[in-house]
Amino acid sequence: MRSRDGNTSFLLTIFSLVLSTTLSATSYYISYKTIVKDAVVVSQELYISTAMKECSSAVRVEPLWLVQNDGETLKDTIEREFDTFLEYMSKHSLHVRSSQTLQNSQSQDIIELSFKPTCFTVDFNDGLVKISPTK
Repeated sequence: MRSRDGNTSFLLTIFSLVLSTTLSATSYYISYKTIVKDAVVVSQELYISTAMKECSSAVRVEPLWLVQNDGETLKDTIEREFDTFLEYMSKHSLHVRSSQTLQNSQSQDIIELSFKPTCFTVDFNDGLVKISPTK
């Protein structure tokens, strides 16, 4: 017969693992904006800054997992995996604004793709980065 005390160390290990995972997460504000003029990228800006205070709890969506190479910052990792990050953000808060002007029989198209500054909980674990949007 198994003793009840045998489960205590297991539960304590699970609790400390969950607590350490929660406490090791850092809050960042991330925003992005690109302007495309006549099918040519004119400007592209990715802003990442550490939040001065922790953001509220994570939204119940699947987080984004990215592989982080040695010595890479969060910005380096996102820029290297930018297509994956942009696809992930397009499901949550991507804004598209388009305008077309016609002057002297010439058309000019301008498309602005952006997402407003959003707080993310970022957790760095063993070469992986877990990015979760918050409320």
